Amino acid sequence: MLDNKSPILYVEHDSDGDWQFLCGQNEHTEENAKIISLKQAVEIDKTLNELYEMPVGIGAERNEIGEKWKPFKL
Repeated sequence: MLDNKSPILYVEHDSDGDWQFLCGQNEHTEENAKIISLKQAVEIDKTLNELYEMPVGIGAERNEIGEKWKPFKL
């Protein structure tokens, strides 16, 4: 995602209140994780603003950029 090769397709607002922004397609490990601010994530993908009020314990996903976010319970 941060290398502009993969779009953000999967978002979690986990039980600790942290946000995770993932491509939803590749295996994710701690070794390839990056810590960024919410502001940086929104600069990468402005549609994340649609999830602003997403409660803790909820995730959202989509198959491609431009699709509507589909929320789900974690």
